[in-house]
Amino acid sequence: IHHNSECQIFERGFGLFLKSGDFSDVTVIAKDTGVRYELHKIILAYSSKYFSKLFDSLDDSKSINNNNNNTNTTNNNTSNKNNYNNDDVEKEKIVLEGPFSQYFVYVVKYMYEGSVEFSPENAIPLMAMANYYHIKELKNAASDYLLSS
Repeated sequence: IHHNSECQIFERGFGLFLKSGDFSDVTVIAKDTGVRYELHKIILAYSSKYFSKLFDSLDDSKSINNNNNNTNTTNNNTSNKNNYNNDDVEKEKIVLEGPFSQYFVYVVKYMYEGSVEFSPENAIPLMAMANYYHIKELKNAASDYLLSS
């Protein structure tokens, strides 16, 4: 049985998780602006080949380190509270370097909501970022906007 509210999350994208930060498991920091984004690996990896490969390589290096380290790690958090914001969980941090990081907010919006509002100021930077992060649909949308302008 599909309820209307369940289907609507897929129509609207995952913007509610972006706004609330619930279940976030990675912090992305724009080096030049200092803006921090509390994001979700699964959404980034699904939307971007760049992030998918990055997380794969990070997971591989963790696996190697854990196999080389004979110590057991356990989670001592025995609290029964629901902490959807993961405030007490150590998140991976990724620092964005390079040009156009002030436009990353639009890339994030696209990955979470599937749409972005293009303007003459952001279309070329977004196309460059879509190319860099391997987000084909965003690149095509930026290209279409630029060709129609």
